[in-house]
Amino acid sequence: CTQVDLDPLTQTGLTDKLERIGKPVDDEHTEGVSWNEMVKGGFINAVQQPPQSQEEGGCDQDCREVPHSEAYATMPRGISMGLLSQIEPRFLNGALQIVETLHRAGFEALFAGGMVRDLLLGRPVSDIDVTTSAPPEIIERLFDHTIPVGKQFGVVIVIIDSVNYEVATFRKEFDYQDGRHPGRVEFTSAKEDSLRRDFTINALMLDPRHEEVIDFVGGRRDLENRIIRTVGDAEDRFREDKLRLMRAIRFACELDFQIEDQTKRALRAQACEIRQVSQERIRDELLKTLVSPRGGLGLEMLMEAGLLHRILPEVAAMAGVEQ
Repeated sequence: CTQVDLDPLTQTGLTDKLERIGKPVDDEHTEGVSWNEMVKGGFINAVQQPPQSQEEGGCDQDCREVPHSEAYATMPRGISMGLLSQIEPRFLNGALQIVETLHRAGFEALFAGGMVRDLLLGRPVSDIDVTTSAPPEIIERLFDHTIPVGKQFGVVIVIIDSVNYEVATFRKEFDYQDGRHPGRVEFTSAKEDSLRRDFTINALMLDPRHEEVIDFVGGRRDLENRIIRTVGDAEDRFREDKLRLMRAIRFACELDFQIEDQTKRALRAQACEIRQVSQERIRDELLKTLVSPRGGLGLEMLMEAGLLHRILPEVAAMAGVEQ
């Protein structure tokens, strides 16, 4: 993925550097500024294109890592052509504008998360997240309308044509302390960003400029096999964020997937810790599960996992009662 060495940022750093290379500072900031001009002007010191192959490493067996050359492989026949045409233009156009602006500034930018999963499954997409090598300070300078909702974690909302897009810097997360949120983050690469995510089917990325799916964790294989599997060690993923206990069941019900055995065992083992999550977030996941196509089965799965009597004890007490 793109590696960028940035000069120290100041309040007027971007403006100064654009003026240095003789480019007007307008509303688009970097509109028309070429890669070579950005390097020549000192805005960035070096940029590498996303590699086509890379020495494997940095992940244990449990990560189910896909070799880098395969991770950037073109999508299977029948999927690549017209993939983005499934997205309504009012959502897609702004997201593409964000990606192009970041690329013109010399940064890698990809679509990420659940929208890639839903595209490959042919499900409706109305929410597009962008992940990038650009740090949040640069994101704020490149776009006119932003909201620093989680800037300390590398997350900025970019607003284009009244549509909100979450733009997040590639990151690793450390020191989870409350069962939900990391204590600190480290900005990193697309590969490392993928490895921090919850389930393999949610860790897929998409390069919209070439319609290429990027898969470091075997997410496409799990989509084909209709499997919910954590990225890496299931115990670690659930220990980091207890809401994932509910999300595993919700995705299984929404998508009609099966939860993989190791993931299921870890879910049961940590079900007793679900109350570390706020009631509001538990409620949201529960409602999504109940209104899914398999809502009834969702209740059974919550009971089997040991979650139901902790979040809805009065409902769990009715198990086996004839109506």
